This record gives sequence, structure tokens and C-alpha cells, in this order.
Amino acid sequence: MSARTLKSRPSRPLAEYDFVVVGAGPAGAVVANRLSEDPSVRVLLLEAGPSDNALAYAPILNTYLIFTELSWNFMTERPGSACRGLEDERCPWPSGRGAGGGSGMNAMIYTRGHQANYDDWAARGNTGWSYEEVLPYFLKSERVNIPQLRKSPFHGHSGNLTVRHVPFTSQLMESFIEAGRLAGYSRVDYSDPRSQEGFSQIQATVDEDGLRSSAVTAFMRPVANRPNLHMAFNTRVTKVLIDPKTMRAYGVEYKTRGIGHADHLREFGIPVLKDLPVGDNLLEHLGMNGLVFLIDQPVGLLAHELLANVVGYTAELVNNRRGPLTSLGCEAIGFVRTKYANLTGGLPDLELLFVPSAINQDGGYSLRKTMGVTDALYDNVYADIDRRHAFTIWPIPLYPRSKGTVRLRDADPLSKVRIYPNFLTHPLDVAVMVEGLKTAVEMGEGPAFRWAGARLHRVPFPRCARLQFGSEPYWECAAREMTSQFHHQCCTAGMGRVVDPRLRVYGVQGLRLADASVMPDMVGGHTQATCYMIGEKAADMIKEDWNMLR
Repeated sequence: MSARTLKSRPSRPLAEYDFVVVGAGPAGAVVANRLSEDPSVRVLLLEAGPSDNALAYAPILNTYLIFTELSWNFMTERPGSACRGLEDERCPWPSGRGAGGGSGMNAMIYTRGHQANYDDWAARGNTGWSYEEVLPYFLKSERVNIPQLRKSPFHGHSGNLTVRHVPFTSQLMESFIEAGRLAGYSRVDYSDPRSQEGFSQIQATVDEDGLRSSAVTAFMRPVANRPNLHMAFNTRVTKVLIDPKTMRAYGVEYKTRGIGHADHLREFGIPVLKDLPVGDNLLEHLGMNGLVFLIDQPVGLLAHELLANVVGYTAELVNNRRGPLTSLGCEAIGFVRTKYANLTGGLPDLELLFVPSAINQDGGYSLRKTMGVTDALYDNVYADIDRRHAFTIWPIPLYPRSKGTVRLRDADPLSKVRIYPNFLTHPLDVAVMVEGLKTAVEMGEGPAFRWAGARLHRVPFPRCARLQFGSEPYWECAAREMTSQFHHQCCTAGMGRVVDPRLRVYGVQGLRLADASVMPDMVGGHTQATCYMIGEKAADMIKEDWNMLR
């Protein structure tokens, strides 16, 4: 796949461009692509990370990418309220770095959240962001390749980004969907605003060759030779240049003047240009990855079995575009309502993510290392079931109320930021998580999986052993021990607080933000699709303001 690798071009950027886009993630890549459609403007796309990584293309390898050059590999400060069973009691905080951003290392899950999420954004004063107004931008990016959805008005059919069901799933996936049916839920298209509540095979950003479809493959590589679009990789922007007299952004630097909390900036001697609540309202989707349902049938995904047959599986991928290397590692989703759903307007408030393997599947190498689980916890709870066939169901509360912050570590722009996640500090987050764990256990040990002999591995976490296993206090303790994140960090520069509805930074001319940070609040699903939509809408707003719309 080395022939696919993007290269910086030209070798030396020009002195001036009409538009400079910083960050080649799902939104940034879309903005650069769409703006450079006009041959009369010059666009520069700058990315701090590498241009590509061949390991990113086989979907099954996504969990192994977390601690590579494709991630910033942040760690949170100790939250105290969560991540207690993880190394140094801190939460790993992967974040996309390199061409494609998060789309180059994520699990390729395509969901949009609920239509009411966007209507709520608009109701808060963010004109233009209702579901009806953002739907065209979801459709613009998408090229759905799911036979039963090819005529759906709620899916795009000619966009850049392929969305499909992957060709390989385990026998367990249909049992999970059957478990949903037995609980009263239908099989649905969760991107259809009429039917998000229910169960479905995952809609995934995987192309017709069975490989990852990302911002690189969909929006960067097809236009890499446009003469008016220049790209520079391994190029870290340390400063946005802003004229303090006119408050207009006029360039970038490859030390720091600040837009953010004035007192916080002054703490490090950084001149304050604009006092804005940057870094507040940090939200993230949490799960608990410690449930292991052992099975008697060899139908799950085990890493050592994949490695033992990797030559044959690679040939199957290359020649037939099929096989286990096309698996996302996760297979299906259920969007359900707990007894607390009335507090979120009656929307589904819990996601159940089905995975045909578990933390024990490879000796704890990938999931365990990705999560940062300590040796002591893993050995105490999982060593005796190492590399045995199993599955897990991750409960994910969809609307977190626990809000964190991001702060500077010092005045050095190359220093990693301090992340205070404040996970599970709001009682509703805890309550929904506990309900989710109870629901997952009920489904995993229910009749749908009985054919496989499924039963929950009931070894307690050491620090929770004083509590009755399976009780609500036990599940709360377990969630605080085995906290896992889904890389959906958002909302720290939200519309109405840091940017206006046209994504312009308040008080600064010529500077816009377009990524998950501008979301006013979390959406009820994975955030990848929303970021593509934000990029599409941002590009159109810029074109409109610069009289570029044709």
C-alpha cells in the first residue's frame, strides 16, 4: 500500500494562500477539498502528523493503531472518580494525528446521533444547524453501499465516503440482534430519523475493497494533484498570527498569543488577545469494557487464530475483498432507552456495542493496552481465561452530564495539555451506566446466546470484591475501575460560547473552527459522521461568505 501514500507538495509552501486549513481530520480534509474545487483560490492544508500508515487500511487492526504515530497519545490527569484500574489511575486519551485525523485510526463506525440533537442545537440560537438543515451535508459526503438502503432518502448515494456493512461477521452478531428483538426492539436503519431506537449491524466507513474509507481515501487522495491545493505533513502549527489592532487572523507559524480564558493565559505569561471559554464543557462517551461472556463454540475473533492464518486471510482480503481482516472488531449496535430516558427528552439514552471478542482475546495485548489496564487487575480477573472464545457488550451512556476541562500545561506550544475529564461525577451518568451493565448482562446470558453456552465471567474486580457481584453498587464500582473511552471528545469550543453559528471565532476576523470542538453538546452516537457533516457545512459557509458558491 506504499504506492497510496500521500506526499507533501510542493516541497516549500508558497508565502501566501487564500485559505490555510490546519488539521487534516474529517472536517479539515473536507474543507480543503471543497474550497480547492474553485481553481481561482489557493489552499494550504497543514497536518502535524504523518501522511499515511499502511497498517490503517485493514479494518481489524484499528485497536493496534491507538499507540502508534497516528495518535497524540494524551493521558488525562487523575480523575479519581474513574479509571481506577488503569495505569497510574489515569485515562488514556487517544486522538487522531496524521492524515485523516481520527478517521485514520478509529473503528469506522458511522452513526449520526438523533435528529433531536441537531434541532436542540438550533433551538439554542445556532441558526442553520437543525436536523433538516444539516441532513443535506450528511448526504453530500456519503455513498451508501447497503442494498436495502440504496433508495433511502436519508442516505447519500454519490458522495466521497463509502458506508456499508462489512463482508465478514461472526455467527454471534445475529444473536445480538435477536437479543434485541426479544427485548422488544426492531432491526432498524439507525440513520433514518424515524427509527434510531433499535438494533442493527454497524454501518461502517469501509470501501468496496474491504479497506478503511477515511478522510484520506475519500477527500485527500482523489484531489492530491490539484495544482491549487498544497498539503504539508509533519508540520505542526504552533501559532495563529492575529493582528492585535484589527483582530484579524492573517497567517500561521510553523510563541504563543492566546485565545482562551484570560486568567489562565496570564498564569503562563501569555498575552491575552481574546477572553473566551476555550477548553470548557469537555464531553466524551464512556463505556465499561470489563464484561466477558465466555462461550463454548469457537465462533468469536481471537488474535492468535487470526495471526496463525494471516497469509490466507490476507489473500482472501486482496483477492476476494472478504474475510476476517475486513472486520471492525465490533459488529452491531443497539440504541435503547433506560428508565432514565425521560430526562433526555425520551430519546434513546444508551448504546449497546457488540464485540465478538473480549479483553482476554489476545493475552490482553490490544484492548488491555489500549485501555491501559494494570497488570495486577488483568492477572487477577482475566489471566485464567486468556485467549478463550468470548464476546462482550459495551454499555455507552449517550448523553454524558459530567463535564471536564482542557488546560495548558505551560507556555510551550509543544507541551501536552492537561486534561481533566471529571468522568462519572454526575449521578445520572453513573445511573445510566449501571442500567446499561445490567441490560448487557441480561442480554448476554439470555436465550439468544444460549446455543453458544454464553455465561458471564464472574470473577470480581479486586477493589469491588467487598460488594455483592452483580448488585448496583458492584456495577458502579466496576465502571469506575474499568472505564473506557470511545474517542468522541467534543464541545470545548462550542457554538454560542467560542464560535458563532457560522463557526467564526468571536471577536477574531478570518478565523474559523470546524471539528468536534464546535459541537454545542454531545450527539447520541459516534461522532465521525458529524465531523464530516461539520466540514461540509463549514466549506459551504466559507464559500458563501467569499462569493464562491456556484
